[in-house]
Amino acid sequence: MKTIVGSLFAAVILSVTPATAQIRPGDAGFQMKVGSVTTGTLCRGFQCTPYQASAARPSTVELFVRGAKNQPFVVMFAAGAQNCLTVPGFYHSLILSFPIPVVIGGVMSQQDFIRACPGGIGTLKFTIPANLPAKAQFSMQAVATSFGTNGLAPAFTAAILVTLT
Repeated sequence: MKTIVGSLFAAVILSVTPATAQIRPGDAGFQMKVGSVTTGTLCRGFQCTPYQASAARPSTVELFVRGAKNQPFVVMFAAGAQNCLTVPGFYHSLILSFPIPVVIGGVMSQQDFIRACPGGIGTLKFTIPANLPAKAQFSMQAVATSFGTNGLAPAFTAAILVTLT
C-alpha cells in the first residue's frame, strides 16, 4: 500500500508544472498611491471608466507606471475623463477629456518583479498644494511603452479621477 501511495504522490508531483506568466500585447499599468491607499491597475484590466480616488490637500502622491523595461512613458493630466477614443497604433483608448494641458514623463528603468507585467516600472512623486479648493477634480492617464504583436508599441493605461478633500 505504501508503494502505491508513494507512486501516486510522485506521479502527481512530477506532473505539476509551475505556472508561467503570460504577458499580453498592450499590457501596461498605472497606479496612484496616497498614504496607504493604492488605486488603479497593475498591468491589466483596461476600462473606459476611470478609477475613483481621493486625496487630501496637501498630500504626497506617488505614481507607478508599468510597461517594457528601460522604455519611456508619459503621464497626462486633464480636468475630466469622459472619452473612450481609439487612437490608431495605440493599445486601448484615450480616456482623458480635452484639453490635456499637462504632460510629464520618465523611463520605466526599475525592474518590476510582478511576473504578469512587462518587466519595467517607473515612478513619479508630486505634492498636491494646500491652496487648491476642496472637491476639485483632476484626471490622470499614462501612455507606456509595452509589447505589441510586432515588437514594442504604445499603450494607454487605465485612468484615475482624483477628488480633493
